[in-house]
Amino acid sequence: LNRMVRNIRVQYGLKDRYYQGLIRSYQYLTYIRKIFSDMNLPSELSYLPHVESSFNYRAYSKVGAAGIWQFMRSTGRLYNLKINYVVDERRDVFKSTKSAARFLRDNYKLLNSWPLALTAYNHGPRSLVRAKKKLKTDDINVIVEKYKGRRFKFASKNFYATFMATVEISRDPSKYFPDFKRPAEFKISKLPLDRPYTVHQLIKSLNIKKNTLKIYNPSIRSSVFRSSLYLPKGFVLHVPKTGNKGLKLYKTKLASI
Repeated sequence: LNRMVRNIRVQYGLKDRYYQGLIRSYQYLTYIRKIFSDMNLPSELSYLPHVESSFNYRAYSKVGAAGIWQFMRSTGRLYNLKINYVVDERRDVFKSTKSAARFLRDNYKLLNSWPLALTAYNHGPRSLVRAKKKLKTDDINVIVEKYKGRRFKFASKNFYATFMATVEISRDPSKYFPDFKRPAEFKISKLPLDRPYTVHQLIKSLNIKKNTLKIYNPSIRSSVFRSSLYLPKGFVLHVPKTGNKGLKLYKTKLASI
């Protein structure tokens, strides 16, 4: 009994943090689910950002991971995400979700097991390949119990179990949060820039508030909002949902600058 008690770990605040992430998740959850569906991947993977970032779209970790999918720079660039002093596409929900889906698909092709593919998302695929070869199994329970990798510690060992618990809650949040009401999702329109513009020019010309642009475009670095740095030609600006007439008007306004 004493041994069991020593192995129990309690962490406070997770319920509140999860609930805040649950509210945020619905901003783009429909889109995220569609990406995984289009790539014929399990729909449950859409809930992974709960574990990674609590669906904080502007997240940066202390080790340099960014966005709801918490890509490191090297992995983000490997999956074609632009990261420079103007934009960080790891925080672009649309682009980073496609990259995350490809990364998870590659992990599954390598490991042929979703529990291992998900654990590899957190711990790295090479280490899980070594664990699988060393123990001659793809059983996540055996690997968690017996694999002694140098970095394979508490967080990695419990990553899949945490993910599955999150899936269970996220499928029916009202079961666990009786007062839960599904919030409205973000509706956006995409406005490709025909040439470089500063944020100040966009705010003034399009008559859109700075905070609105920040909320709809988390990939734009904070320094760009404080300076005269230019967003590059071809950058796809996200704006509140509007029709073809609205987009045409925006383009006319930009052309007049």
